[in-house]
Amino acid sequence: MLGENIKLILGISDGDELIEVFISNAIYSIKNYLNNDNVSDEIVLEKYPNVIMELAIRAYMSRELGATGLKSITQGQRSVTFDSLSSPMAITDDLKAMLPTPYVRLF
Repeated sequence: MLGENIKLILGISDGDELIEVFISNAIYSIKNYLNNDNVSDEIVLEKYPNVIMELAIRAYMSRELGATGLKSITQGQRSVTFDSLSSPMAITDDLKAMLPTPYVRLF
C-alpha cells in the first residue's frame, strides 16, 4: 500500500522494485536517526509512513534528476529541496518535526 501511494504521488505505474529499495532505505535511515534498538521495521512502517514516503519520493526524484544536490523542484503539490551537502535519505528538519526525539544512550 505504501509503495502504491508513492507511485501515485510520483505519477508512475512501474518501478515496484526500486520503490521497495527506497522504502527499505528510508526505514533504515529513520531507525538510525531514532537510535533505539527496540524500534523494529514494523513499528517504523506503522508509526511513520509519511516520513518513509517523503524520503522515498526524495530518493526517486534525486535519482531521476541525477542530482543529489538539487536545490528545489515542484511537482504538483509536492516540493523537494536538497542541500548540496546532504543525501535524499538525510533526515532533515522538516522530517525531524514528524519524528520523536532520538534516543540518547549514556555509557
